[in-house]
Amino acid sequence: MDIAFVEGAITSDEQEKKLKNIREKAKIVVAIGACAVIGSPSNQRNFFNKEQSEAIKAILEKFKYKKKVLKLAD
Repeated sequence: MDIAFVEGAITSDEQEKKLKNIREKAKIVVAIGACAVIGSPSNQRNFFNKEQSEAIKAILEKFKYKKKVLKLAD
């Protein structure tokens, strides 16, 4: 593939795996949107304090989310 457009931040191991596959196949990868480029606002939880992180722990586990949200460059 010559070019791939990817929108959004990486929030799960499955998404990370898919992105790596795209990167292997595409000559050019274009990040679309703030989340993909800088991680925000999706990465707000990366900056939660311990109490806030504990409050969302069950949700992260239920949906198999990564501990930290990653921008595409990560």
